Amino acid sequence: WHIECSAMATKYLGRTIDIHAGGIDLLFPHHTNEIAQSECGYGCKFARYWIHNAHLKVNGKKMSKSLGNFFTLRELLAKGHSPLAMRYELLKTHYRDTLDFREDNFTANLSVIKKFQEFALDMERGAAGIDTAGVAPDSAQTEFLAALSEDLNIQNALTVVHEYISKVRSEGALSSERAGQALATIKSFDGVLGLFFSDEKPKVLPADLQTVFDERVRARQEKNFKRSDELRDSLLEKGVEVKDSKDGPTWRWR
Repeated sequence: WHIECSAMATKYLGRTIDIHAGGIDLLFPHHTNEIAQSECGYGCKFARYWIHNAHLKVNGKKMSKSLGNFFTLRELLAKGHSPLAMRYELLKTHYRDTLDFREDNFTANLSVIKKFQEFALDMERGAAGIDTAGVAPDSAQTEFLAALSEDLNIQNALTVVHEYISKVRSEGALSSERAGQALATIKSFDGVLGLFFSDEKPKVLPADLQTVFDERVRARQEKNFKRSDELRDSLLEKGVEVKDSKDGPTWRWR
């Protein structure tokens, strides 16, 4: 087992590799043996960086085949869970900390993603007509990268993101140039996170569209069908299709 890993690593990645990852339970004796045999065999450093992740728990219990408390991504998707909610669940815990993967966190995760995506949409609207390709991100990008440079400290990096969004929101109305700078900054964040500009539509409506949807519900309850139709058409123009049934209105992205 030990020698085959050294053999595969050197065959496909070279005698010195940049990053070697694995579970904390493999630190000894597996990884120590890999180092010993590879460095003695080739006379050079085996791996520049080691990343040992802590154990994974599921709903508070250690994941194991014997307990049957594990699932695949395919199974989670079949339940209707958002891939972005799963991504955020995995992202928000430092790799050296035990990850307690909980499905009941997905709703809260989607709220965070909604916040990110609404901010991105607002900045895109505010920066309309601005070529952000040449706009330099502001100092928050430096803080974000500094956090990740400290042993991939994802918690501190996410704190930078949340504080940055709050800071920009507190500035009120933004010039197109300021919105463009904010857009460039969150694009730099998203190169790591992959949450702001995903093709996946959020499973909750942005606040402005939810307000329109709620107003339409009230209009139907008051039998103001003309106004109800106007609001339905307004939502459709923004990519939200509303259907009425005996159980009440539902919506979906077009």
